[in-house]
Amino acid sequence: MVQVAFEDCLKILVEEEGSDLYYSTGAPPSAKFFGTLRKLSDVRMAPGEIEELANNIMEPAQQEQFRHSPEMNLAISRSGLGRFRVNIFSCVTACVQRALPLPIDSSCVLQEVPAH
Repeated sequence: MVQVAFEDCLKILVEEEGSDLYYSTGAPPSAKFFGTLRKLSDVRMAPGEIEELANNIMEPAQQEQFRHSPEMNLAISRSGLGRFRVNIFSCVTACVQRALPLPIDSSCVLQEVPAH
């Protein structure tokens, strides 16, 4: 059986109004839908697969920074799907994406505080 592609998992997450997408070595990709965790595949992530996925998400400068830090926080965009906050952890070889609904309500946008 073939693993579900990362882009397909993002699409499922958005189309089914999920909030979080989880990748962890030894477990299948899973997502949280209305507070309930559900597997998106029966295929477990093999050692090295999440590192490859994370390297495909990160820019070269982020990859270099991640080599010296136990985690990386960044955002990605996918046309037609939206933006996702991404947290990558090296200590447990895991990767989590959170869907950020569009459009963003302007009342929720942080305003810069003037310096005194």
